[in-house]
Amino acid sequence: APWLTLFGDFTVNDGTPFGQGHWGAGLEVRPLRGLHLGVRARERLDGGDPDVAILVGVSGRTGHMASQSVMDPDGDVAMTSWLTRSEPPFAGRDTRPLFGPSETWVAIDLQKRTLSYQKYRWLDDDHVAWLDLLAQLEAVRDDKQLDILVLNLAGFTGRPSLLWEMRQELQKVRDAGKRVVIYLDRAGMGTMHLAAVADRLVLDPQGDLTLPGLALSRSYLKGTLDKVGLGFQEHRYFKYKSAAETLSRDSMSEADREQRQRIVDVCYETWRNGIAAGRGRTPAALDAVIDSLGFLAPNEALAAGLVDEVGRWDQVLESLRKEGARPGRWPESLRRDYWDEQWGQPARIPVVFLVGDCAMDSGINGRRSSAWLRKLIGDPSVKAVVLRADSPGGDPLPSDLVADAVRALKAAGKPVVVSQGDVAASGGYWISMDGSRILTTPVTITGSIGVISGWLWDAGIAEKAGVTAESVQRGRHADLYSEIGLPLLGGVPRRPMNDEELARTERVIRDMYGQFVTAVATGRNLTYAAVDSVAQGRVWMGQDAIDRGLCDQVGGLSDAIAEARRLAGIPAGRDVELVEYPPRPLVRMPQLGPRLGVMGSLLE
Repeated sequence: APWLTLFGDFTVNDGTPFGQGHWGAGLEVRPLRGLHLGVRARERLDGGDPDVAILVGVSGRTGHMASQSVMDPDGDVAMTSWLTRSEPPFAGRDTRPLFGPSETWVAIDLQKRTLSYQKYRWLDDDHVAWLDLLAQLEAVRDDKQLDILVLNLAGFTGRPSLLWEMRQELQKVRDAGKRVVIYLDRAGMGTMHLAAVADRLVLDPQGDLTLPGLALSRSYLKGTLDKVGLGFQEHRYFKYKSAAETLSRDSMSEADREQRQRIVDVCYETWRNGIAAGRGRTPAALDAVIDSLGFLAPNEALAAGLVDEVGRWDQVLESLRKEGARPGRWPESLRRDYWDEQWGQPARIPVVFLVGDCAMDSGINGRRSSAWLRKLIGDPSVKAVVLRADSPGGDPLPSDLVADAVRALKAAGKPVVVSQGDVAASGGYWISMDGSRILTTPVTITGSIGVISGWLWDAGIAEKAGVTAESVQRGRHADLYSEIGLPLLGGVPRRPMNDEELARTERVIRDMYGQFVTAVATGRNLTYAAVDSVAQGRVWMGQDAIDRGLCDQVGGLSDAIAEARRLAGIPAGRDVELVEYPPRPLVRMPQLGPRLGVMGSLLE
């Protein structure tokens, strides 16, 4: 055990029969971390009463000193040996200084970094992986020698769900009795929600807070398709399944408006309430600031009580020194591994990131991911699995390949805990539904249990472009899949579906919907009617999904890992090895040429 070691040996001298060997035995205890007490008895060569040795040792973070005295059977000290060494393999602690500053601080510089699930192993200074940062925050939280955590969040960005999770972890640091100091230069709603958890919040003299609220907009291309000569048939049979509206309509449907307004309301209220609570303001007072100002210069942010002071990063660190705090050492758990703290191979908990569209060979990589998950079934070191689901959906085949692997893991006695990110909808919920537990965040969009498709066809664009085509066929419906090649657009089907084909498509989609609802009902231990009543393609926010039985609790990735440990029966304090999948790529190649813009997330 970490606090007790029992040992024994049997020694046979060269040329001596085995039965005439000599035994030795003893124990070592560590009643306090860094304090070692031991006793050892060894049979004397002359066959008399054994010699007894007493060991006393003390380990710090960077050094170890021990003394061992050997006493003969008469109780006289026959020999004393001393041992000193640097970098000991024992996890000791330094004591606080008797004189000088009593508080210690450490700083994490996240300037111009993006919080992400994974990063390249080398040449990637633009990202910080959440598991890496999480380990730092947990180490600071648990280190009794550290009092203050200082964060530079200038230019810091991240997914809404990850920013929410980071705030939760910083709150845990505060709950452990430590102070959190944060420096900002600019912040929007999500970043301000994160920063508001601080005990002390500093804004750059030339910085600003952009707090206009939240809006979601959507563009509609029906008029554009009509003008260019493209037709579109929407195969929509469920009220809220609105993915194809952008091509089939010129305005937002009431059903889509209802669910999108709920997304806006929940995210706005989560951020507003968190900012208000962190800054000691009422939600109504923050509403007034948002509606009257929106954009706040440093003096306005200070007057509104949204920041504590105005200053620069170097001034923040200097002020801590002037207040009597001293720079501390990073916890040893982040600096080295202690090989003698736990015997045997630690239990492994793979953390599997299923991010992007539900596709076979991209996005969640259903083919490879499901095969890798199945390999874990026969691995005795794997005690549980954590899945991070962050997907808007897509192809049902890769979704079900992953879901089937999850069911197989559970059948093999390995709990699978799902942690949902920004979006776990449609196929993203499909890969979640069979988890032993499903954790979600307040700003997660999930559900969307439904099926939809559409058919884009040539309604005159080829004629406008002067393109003609002819074909031959065999099979009554073969021409449905016959395409006309258009410059830049590639192949476009030449005709719409007829009534018979539309009826067949509806039957297929409704059958797939029934399979989806049945699978959810089975995975969540609900009735078909209960699932159908909250399905119909509707998306739900995290707490709404919990209230309707689609998820289990609010929590982030660290909570999912803790839940996996609990379900696997791994004792508290027992080390576990977290294994990431997919493996992190090796090298980020330098950007050549101009950087093209990318589409932001749904909540940005």
